[in-house]
Amino acid sequence: MKKQQPETFFAGKGILVFCIAVMGMADVKADVTYSLTFDPASSAEAKTVADSVAEAVAIVNTYGSFNKHWTVYYNPGVPTAEANYTGYMAFGGTRNTRVVFHEGAHTLGMGTTTSYASLISSGVWAGQYGNQAQFDTYNNYADGLHGDGHAIWPGGFNYDSEDGYIERIWMLRIMSGIRCDMGIMAFSKEAENELVHPGETAVFRVGSPVATSYRWYRNGVALSNGGDISGATSATLRIANAEAADEGSYYCAATGAGETLNSRPRQLFVEPEQQLIQLDLDGNLFDSVNDNNAYSVGSPAYVTGKIGQAFDLDGTSDYIVLPETAVRSRDITVATWVNWDGGGNWQRIFDFGTGTYQYMCLTPKSGGGTLRLIFKDAINSVNAESQINTTALAIGSWVHLATVLQNGYATLYVNGAAVGSVEVPFIDPVDFLPTQNYIGKSQYADPLFNGRVDDFRIYNHALSGAEVWDLWGQSANHAPAFTTNELSLADAVASESYTGQSLSDYADDADLDTLTFSKVFGPGWLKVASNGSLSGPPASGDVGDNTFLVRVVDSTGAGSDVELHVAVSLPPIDYEAGPLAYWDFNDVDLGAANGAAVPDSDGSTVWRVAATDKSDYGNDLTTWDSAWAGFTWSTNSDQGDFSIKSAGTYPAAFTWSDQSLPSTADIESFTGTVFTVEALATVSGSGHRTVLGRDACYLSTSDSNLGALYLGLDDGNHAKFNYTDVDGNTIALTSASTYPANDTTFYHIVGVTDGSTVSLYVDGNLEAQATGQHLGGLGIGSVSGGDWHAGGWSVGRGLYEGKHTDRWFGYIDAVSISGVALTPDYFVLSDIALPAAPTGLVAESGDASVSLNWNAVSDATGYSIKVWSVSGGPYVAVSNPETNAYIHSGLPNGTNFFYVVSAINAAGEGPDSEEVHAVPSVEISENEFVVADYVFESQTNLSLTVSNSVVGHRYQILSTDRLVEPDWQSVDAGFSGTGSELIFGIPVSESDTNRYFKLDVQRR
Repeated sequence: MKKQQPETFFAGKGILVFCIAVMGMADVKADVTYSLTFDPASSAEAKTVADSVAEAVAIVNTYGSFNKHWTVYYNPGVPTAEANYTGYMAFGGTRNTRVVFHEGAHTLGMGTTTSYASLISSGVWAGQYGNQAQFDTYNNYADGLHGDGHAIWPGGFNYDSEDGYIERIWMLRIMSGIRCDMGIMAFSKEAENELVHPGETAVFRVGSPVATSYRWYRNGVALSNGGDISGATSATLRIANAEAADEGSYYCAATGAGETLNSRPRQLFVEPEQQLIQLDLDGNLFDSVNDNNAYSVGSPAYVTGKIGQAFDLDGTSDYIVLPETAVRSRDITVATWVNWDGGGNWQRIFDFGTGTYQYMCLTPKSGGGTLRLIFKDAINSVNAESQINTTALAIGSWVHLATVLQNGYATLYVNGAAVGSVEVPFIDPVDFLPTQNYIGKSQYADPLFNGRVDDFRIYNHALSGAEVWDLWGQSANHAPAFTTNELSLADAVASESYTGQSLSDYADDADLDTLTFSKVFGPGWLKVASNGSLSGPPASGDVGDNTFLVRVVDSTGAGSDVELHVAVSLPPIDYEAGPLAYWDFNDVDLGAANGAAVPDSDGSTVWRVAATDKSDYGNDLTTWDSAWAGFTWSTNSDQGDFSIKSAGTYPAAFTWSDQSLPSTADIESFTGTVFTVEALATVSGSGHRTVLGRDACYLSTSDSNLGALYLGLDDGNHAKFNYTDVDGNTIALTSASTYPANDTTFYHIVGVTDGSTVSLYVDGNLEAQATGQHLGGLGIGSVSGGDWHAGGWSVGRGLYEGKHTDRWFGYIDAVSISGVALTPDYFVLSDIALPAAPTGLVAESGDASVSLNWNAVSDATGYSIKVWSVSGGPYVAVSNPETNAYIHSGLPNGTNFFYVVSAINAAGEGPDSEEVHAVPSVEISENEFVVADYVFESQTNLSLTVSNSVVGHRYQILSTDRLVEPDWQSVDAGFSGTGSELIFGIPVSESDTNRYFKLDVQRR
């Protein structure tokens, strides 16, 4: 049993309590249990405490999953109440259920563990799961959950004003979230009820970031993989070919962080695809297709209806109640005829739910004056409604209404035609199993429905648009329909145009009407033309299965929907082209200067780049907004530029793909069997130090405390390279040589694997090697913590036992990750200096081209040619030749181009050369030398005209006073060609007896 250091907090007002957070206990519990150390009958106050604890425990064990035993005391000497992580709980001056929830939160870790304290920064919670719970429930703060050393808010139940039915359930969701962030065994996602049709696959899922193993149970009996069951020991259980015998109660026992925790039980229903109920309402409330008979409240009457008789609700006391089994469905269709008499807003045509926090309902007129379909489940999902709004229901006429929910999409039909759709991704009736199911009545105290209802139907599956049109049945027209219930089209590639696909190939219309296609929902990249053609380039963020709801309609509004799937893949990565991530920390645009602070991100809200990924894939680094985690730039660099150095006690720079949004090569998803990791850094400090690590934990089968990768030093100053593959196999290499600490010697540390041979190099020398390993790809893991996430990469820290303790305090000059097994001659980094700037750069103009030549740089492996249209840049690279000559072709003649050249070697790109200038133009022709005319305007002024000047050429008049051994001198500065005539004015001296002139033409 591992103990953390004691710490103090104040529970209630002024009561000092000591707590010890105990980790590693192996008790297996599924619920909160409790014992009273007092007699509840001893006083009214003691009874209040006992009753409050019992009420709280019942709610906790209904909606939450926690292992905890509460030892409850009643002590009048305690001014308010107090509790600690061990489960001790005492009540004195304050006694009610809200206080039990607050003190219970302390027993779950709120304010009572060191990990809690480490996750509060500037009053804001730093963990993703607690923050997400706040967004999904209260959503009071845009930056997430708030808190201090004692409690969080909202959800901490610090005051009686915070208490409420739904608030108690939300508080449990937030407690589960912060426990996940603290590394304590908890569920970030509970399983949901499941309903499938025979032969389909039922799926149950849980989420727990610290779980390392799972076991699913049905009706209390452990399940094993085999036959139709898979995933029995994973977070996702699948039962294929489901049948009635598979029905029952399912839960998952997840183990991690020293304990086993049971998820809340969920039900599996296996029912045939069928119509659940049909109330013809012809003189009775019998179900004509099933046994789901209804009953009425009040004194409704049977009157003439749309089809036979109808049920007339008076809007005062009448409504109909349906049995629970009539609404039990995942996908659902509700259809009926109604004739509304008008009246107050918020009447209900139907309302199925458990109360005001869980329901699906249809109102003829909302407070906004619309016919509105609503879905809400604030207990299992976010605290928000999904709505479809359209024109308020007509008064005094029969209207057919149909609601269809399928795969997270809902559509409302009026008289057979779709009038609106909405995405409902997290709400299905089976999730909350409606128990209060009404026709004509609301879950709220709203007015009752005033009007007639006829032919009320519910199906436990989604009717198509064509089926709804036929159910309305008031037109001889046939609705168009798709030829399949679910459509999968050709894959798309990120950043490439999607072409060659049309929905018109998959839709039919018996009337041969002109059809119109549209997209109802789905990622924005896909465009659906009215004729059905699909287009649009997906982005890298769209990689994976993309689901759309698309629709076809004819001119009458009759139509059908289909769920469309298009898988998007990344373009193939050219691993030979260069690193997948390369940070040289030479980011002048970020403010690089000797001693300047490296930028950091503002907690989990504002992303800032701390180091730009020079691979061009966009795997940028960031740092936390804490002084203890930052870096400063330094000119102490082996490559003659910048390095970074720890600015505090816990340096950490890391990838964050959700924020940086890398393109083709997301380094956090990399699982290659072949790779090279490199770092150029000095050595400081002692202990295990990691200059580059991968944040995956609980992955290695030999030591679950290990991260996925370490490159750095061990506690004996030996270089080390450890990594764990996707199967949990770990290889650890350590150098025989040691590397003592100093701030001047930069070491080039490299780890390489080709899938079989794993090697460790230092300064190009092989220090350790293991062959015949046959390891799988580099592991990612599935577990994340409060300040790290699975698959992320860290510079300056390593992960051990779920904590970052292997910090690097030396200077870090550059870090690289490649998807190939490099040899020393081709390592991305090295300890060589950057190449010098090229000299002797000359630019010669040609026809639509410029020829460049320069002096070769001795240690260059290539060059970068850069150009701009204005002197001084900013220059744009146009080529990377390996030799010291280049012809820039395809240029517009007569245009200015300014060039610089830089040299490149293994250390990177050196400084630019001096700038040169050229203007491409055609070759000089004979007719350019023709002087079209000359005129003596006076005895001292001669005018010469050149008729055929060329853009990009330079024209100048030269003169001499003798033709024998002439000494030609320029008369003026000359003119640039314009494409038309040029006129030269030449002064002539009266004393000249002989003067000779010639025209000189040059390319600029």
